[in-house]
Amino acid sequence: MVQGRKSKEQKMEMIEKTVAIIGDKWSLLIIGQLAFVKSPSRFNELMRALKPISSRTLSIKLANLSDSEIVEKTVEGDSPPYTQYALSEKGLDLVEAFRAMAEWSKKWQSQPVTPDEYKGITATSTRPKEL
Repeated sequence: MVQGRKSKEQKMEMIEKTVAIIGDKWSLLIIGQLAFVKSPSRFNELMRALKPISSRTLSIKLANLSDSEIVEKTVEGDSPPYTQYALSEKGLDLVEAFRAMAEWSKKWQSQPVTPDEYKGITATSTRPKEL
């Protein structure tokens, strides 16, 4: 019995560590963009795709995901050089979890949430109040 409790606590610790790395809105959307839309992507492509993210926020989130080895940053070309971002092997391991989240959303969300509506969702609500 005690062993089962410890195992549950260990699982919760693992979930907490994962959420600390990828659990914010922008990190999830960056990973989703690189997983399902376009990879590799340049910084400005990500900026346009994830509008209204600020360049500062995108830069910070990409650096964090790169530090966590979820995203690989590659500098290409000579004149002028450009930077591309793609999921690493570690990041690609998240794709199945993202597919599961998409299936869950498809099953339980009566209507898809648009990017504009997403801004109004809080941790305690499931849909924006204005809907």
